[in-house]
Formats: sequence, C-alpha cells, structure tokens
Amino acid sequence: MASSQTQQVTKQGLERSRLSLVIHDVNTQIADKDIERIIMSKIGKPLPKIQSGNIYAVNGRTLRKIFLNFKQETKLNELMKSGPIKYGNEELIISRHNPKNIPFSGIMTCALLLQISKTSDAYGLEKKLVESDINKYFGKFGKVIYCQWLNEYEAILQFNSYDIVDQIILSDISHAINGINIHIEKTREIQKKNIIEIAQHPYCIHVTNISNDVTSEELSSIFNVSVAHIVLQPGYQLNQHLVSNDQLNSEAWIKLIGDEKQTRDLAIKVSNKYLRLNGVPKLIDANVNNTKNNTPWIIMGNIEGVTLHDFVPTTSIDLHNALIITLKLLHTVKQINRRNVIHRNINPHNIIIKTSSIKENNQNQSSFENINLVLIDFDLAYIDQQTDEHNQKMDGIFYSDNIDLINPLKCKRPQSNQIFYRVPQIEKRSMINHVVKNEQDDNLCRSSTIDTSHICAILFWLITKSYPRESRDIDGKAPHEKKHHIRIIEEELTRASGVWQGKEKRHPLEQHLYLIFDRAFANPDRQWPIEELEYQLELTLQLTKKTNEEEEEEYNLPSMSFKNEQKESLSYIPMLTIDSSLQLALFIDSIKRQVEQHYDTLHWSNSEINEWSIKGQQVKHHDILHFQKQQYKTSLKIEWTAIINDKTKLDMNIKIKVNQNTVIDLPLGVWQQYNTDNIKNDIRKNVLIELKNLVDVLY
Repeated sequence: MASSQTQQVTKQGLERSRLSLVIHDVNTQIADKDIERIIMSKIGKPLPKIQSGNIYAVNGRTLRKIFLNFKQETKLNELMKSGPIKYGNEELIISRHNPKNIPFSGIMTCALLLQISKTSDAYGLEKKLVESDINKYFGKFGKVIYCQWLNEYEAILQFNSYDIVDQIILSDISHAINGINIHIEKTREIQKKNIIEIAQHPYCIHVTNISNDVTSEELSSIFNVSVAHIVLQPGYQLNQHLVSNDQLNSEAWIKLIGDEKQTRDLAIKVSNKYLRLNGVPKLIDANVNNTKNNTPWIIMGNIEGVTLHDFVPTTSIDLHNALIITLKLLHTVKQINRRNVIHRNINPHNIIIKTSSIKENNQNQSSFENINLVLIDFDLAYIDQQTDEHNQKMDGIFYSDNIDLINPLKCKRPQSNQIFYRVPQIEKRSMINHVVKNEQDDNLCRSSTIDTSHICAILFWLITKSYPRESRDIDGKAPHEKKHHIRIIEEELTRASGVWQGKEKRHPLEQHLYLIFDRAFANPDRQWPIEELEYQLELTLQLTKKTNEEEEEEYNLPSMSFKNEQKESLSYIPMLTIDSSLQLALFIDSIKRQVEQHYDTLHWSNSEINEWSIKGQQVKHHDILHFQKQQYKTSLKIEWTAIINDKTKLDMNIKIKVNQNTVIDLPLGVWQQYNTDNIKNDIRKNVLIELKNLVDVLY
C-alpha cells in the first residue's frame, strides 16, 4: 500500500528531521538576529542553529524559509508549544521539518490517512481494528477529533493541530496496533470531500446534536450499516461560536441506504433512540415509571475515576488551571441545560475526573486541558418537559431507550441546607419557611442560573480551597469579600500575573475575576446567564496565559499628556455640560483614537452609530467597533459608561453586545485621582489590553 517514495524514508532521515523546524514565508527584511531574539524570549538558551532557505517571490513580496536546527528535541518541543512567532504585526507559521520524500511534505494538515493491512490470527480469522483502539493509540500524540472511514481498510483521523500529524509522521516509518500493521500518510482535510459526497446521494439520513465522542462504529451499530456509509462531521470548539455553542455538537449523514422509502423507514425506526451527552454517565435501570408508593431509584453506569473533592488535594492547581477545570464543567452543564435539565446540586463530590484523563494529565503536569469531567447525582435535577415535545423522553441524556425520568425529578425540590453552597435562588425560598408563595419564587427554584451559581462556587473553591457555603454571611459579606479569602485570591493573582514584566495584565485579570464573584454571590436577579459567564471565564483564562516578548512590547506604550485633547475632534459631543464630564468624554475619545493607531485590525464606525450622552457626572457613549483580519470581518456594538464619583473617583466599564441576548462586560474598574496623567495612561493601557484580549477570545 505504501508508495515507493515513502518506502525510501529511513529511520535516520526521520531522526534528522525530528531535530529541525521550519519558519515559513519569512520576509527578507526580517533579519536572522530578529528571529534569534524572538526565540530567545520563548525558550532561552541554548539556541538552535539558524539557516536561510532560497528566496522566492509571492504577490510582489520577497520571502524565504528559515530552518532551525536543534541539538535537543526537548527545546524544539518547547518552542512548538509556546505558540506562534510574532514579529511586529506579522504572525509567522512554524512547523516541524518533513523529509522531502514523504507525501505532502511541507504541507500543514490536521488530517492523517490510515491504510490498514489485512491480518489473520492463528486460526486464520481476519483481525479487525475497532475505532476506540485507533483513537487510543494515536491519542497519545494528541486529541483525535474524529475518525472518518473511507472503507474497511482506510480511514482518516482528524486532529486539532497540524503539529500532532507531523509528530506522528516523524515518530516512525510504520505503526502497529494489536498486531495489525498500519501505513500512515499526511492527507488533506476532508470536510469539502464530505460535502461533495453527501450531495451525490439524494437520500441520506441527517443526524444532529451528536455528542462529540460518539464514533462511527456506534452509529453503525444503531443504523445497522457499514462504517464506510457514515459521514461524521465533528463539532469544533471555536471561540467565535461561544455565544451559542461552547463545543458544537457533531452531525452525521447515513448514506447508501437505498431508495427514498427505505431511507425514510430506517429514519422512523431509529427516531426514538438517543445518543449520550458528554460528561454524563449512562443510565442502567430505574423504577421511575412504576414508583407508586415506592421510593424512586435510578442506577447509573460506573465511572472509573475520583471525585474533584478527592482529586484537588493531591495536585497543585493554580488560577490558570482552576479556570480550565471550571470551563470544562461549564461546557458539560451547558449541554445538559440545552436539554432543559437543571442539575441544581453541583459540588466537588458530584464531579468525577476520569482515571484515564488523570493518567494523561500526569504526563503533562503543566496543564489540565486533557482532564475529562463527568457530572453525576441528578436526584435534585429539574426537567422542564413543557418546553418542547422532544423532551417528553429525557432518556437521551442517559443513553437509554425506554426510561422516563421526568416525574420524580420534577417534583423533588432541592434542599436549602446544602453544605457546599446554598445558592441565593434557594436561600430566598428558604427564608419564606420553605413555602413557594408565588410563581416568581417557584421559577427561582427552577432557574438555570442555579447551575451557573454553583459553577462559580466551584471556581471559588478551586482557588481558596474553602467552601463558600452561602452568598452572604451574617455581616452581609460575600465569600470573596472576607479577609482570609481576599488574601488567598490576591496571592493567586500575583502568581498568575508575575510572569509579565511590569504586570500589565494584573489589573484587568483582577477586575474580571472579581466581577465573576460579584455577580455569582449577588441577589438572584444578578446571577450569570451561562453564555455570559462562559465569556467571562474565557476572557479571564486568556489573561492568565503567558505573554511572549513581542506581545509584551505591545503594552509598553509611550506615556502621553492628556492636557491638550483637541475639542474640535469631538464636535458631535454636547458642549452644554459640566467641564469635568466634557473632559471625560474627550479622554474616552482620545483612547479610541489610540486603539486605532495601535491595532490596525480595529476601527471605529465614525458616523454610523456614534452617540454621546452626558448627564451630570455620567458619560455614556455608543459606537461600533469593526474588526478585520485577512478575509474575516465582523462588527460589535459597544457601550462605554464612565461615572465620576466624589470628584476624583472614576468608575469605567465597556459592554459589548454580541447578540440579542448576550452582553460581554469589560470591567475597567474604579480609579482614584483619575485626572493625573499617570492614571490616565494606566486606564488607556487597560482598554488596549481588554480589547486585544476580547479579539483573541472571539476570533
């Protein structure tokens, strides 16, 4: 099966390539010393040997490749993990060097073609590879997004990074799983191929809302068709879809079933079957349809792992990893909420970390990105079966065909004395003697914000290692406002921001984290909608990531004086107002101009929607921020609010409307003595950091 070219690749050739990287399409105006300086800022010494390739022209630009030859593979891997190489506004692509006689050498692709050899066992029976074995074997290199079978002996694995494919290619000439030889080659992504192939078959069954870890083999078993007749399209976790999808569910097409009637009959036959959700255990049995006077019970599948409560004391979790774990929990809860299920009892004892993911994490102790969480204990859950007819059977959540969980779960009310955390939605109900006196109080007990309140409580516990217990104590203080907790949170913020010279990100990081807790521990009507909480967690997480030297320079802005802002530039601002408010409006406008000067991808609307409102000591400003990078364009509605308190105190906030229901808060904080130039420069830096961080998260 292997091409003659590939057969010529030797182990020695692979070993040489494993010690080399290639930086692609480098402008000839960028000197080797500049590249050396950037690499030094990322990995320190020893530095690789730098060699230049031949010069070539693309669209009138003179470019070249730069080859980095290392003596230590560990340093090479460290550079690959450190993110893209940036020079000014240019982002340079870097990849591992491939021998020329490897198919698609020099092409960066996330897809890997597997050609499986026919192999017989000792009895002459043909050995078969199952998809789980393939995913487990190649998963040691990096996450397999999905497997697309072309036929019985060929499949394409899709990974979330082209570097994973390069590592597999360079690891060995051939691979074997369970005694079956596999030839591997780089190949192109198959999304377009799938779309064309589906279009060629007029009668297909389209399956949507599939959990991302469902395999072609599972679908093959349900529909009783060959895996080669299934086109599985994965859902990608794309930041720009965070408003509606944290991790887009997969979809599949079942093709080559037969004529229109045969296809329709099969679709009807399997229409009552449901596939599982990520992060929820399988339902084994239950008596919920035949309880009468008996206590209802359910039996769930066993999950091999440990509870989050038992796991946390055994490892070191910093702020960065606490946010990763919290986001993973949110993604699971979001899937459950979409099925109109509210858990209402999320605590460290009800979250299990799978054993397999703990082992994987131990191999990479710097990050918890590979941790798999499972949410258990749904005995206090509320299910709204009135939202749509599909939810008359909620067994889909638990991978069952004939169990109805609605009645016992709906009638059971959450207890108000939970040890871990009593959410304010339930606290309010407990204050009226456990009697729901009106529909509004009843709705509070069924609000999906109960789950987001618990998610924030988990984050608080991961940081402080203390149970929040209640939203306000006897003195009216929230958990994050108590002295001993403030000290721990401040220490974690210092550790997280200490990696940056000058700690430019410390202030915005602190503002976002405290905003999360301010709303989480506030009154029921201020609790986080899950989409808005997700954005805040993403923004906070992004601020904890290490900054390389090039990004560091973006924040080292020259100081400037704000005494001579040009009033003529704001002819559209109302002039009949208090002087301090007018100066504040001029200050905001000067920051906007700085944003455009500093980021060539961001531009304000000028006259489309550019409104100012000045009332007393408050300034409100509406505008549209346009973002364009390469072929991608988008626009965001911005509301800028600034209030002067006690003459010298400035409270400033930016809100971004990303859709009709979701608003992102960028809390700029409260500033004392804001009229001084050094404070104004700090505010200006924070705005630039916030907008850059927003763009990084969204796009």
